[in-house]
Amino acid sequence: MLTRTWFFPDRQIPDLDVVIEALSARMGLPVDSIHDDDGALVRADVPMIREILLFWDPQPDRIEVHCPVPGHPYLWVHLNAVMEDFGGRIGDTASPWRSELDKSALDRPWSSLSKRQRFILRLPTIGRWRPLDFLAAREG
Repeated sequence: MLTRTWFFPDRQIPDLDVVIEALSARMGLPVDSIHDDDGALVRADVPMIREILLFWDPQPDRIEVHCPVPGHPYLWVHLNAVMEDFGGRIGDTASPWRSELDKSALDRPWSSLSKRQRFILRLPTIGRWRPLDFLAAREG
């Protein structure tokens, strides 16, 4: 499992449903929210890229999110940007995440990616690998 934590030192954490709405709007893709019986967000599914974000753990000063390894580059680039827009900063102890990828090529709405990028980013994860992501991240 890949874990990321965003801290909100000077403000209250955003409502998780608002985070999901902002993520969907930023990517230009539908994101389905799954809640438990108490109404707490359990997972968020992004069907277009077959990815999920699990085990949302909101605390008074931080939000922790988990996903299967490896993290999908398009999803994580946008989730990080959304959290930063809400005033969050990624924790210092975050596990390293694919620093070899040029994330700037993926930091735009789905509709503005090339057909080749969209094809590559829709490919399913193979075990613990996403071997072609570097091709999507290379194209601008």
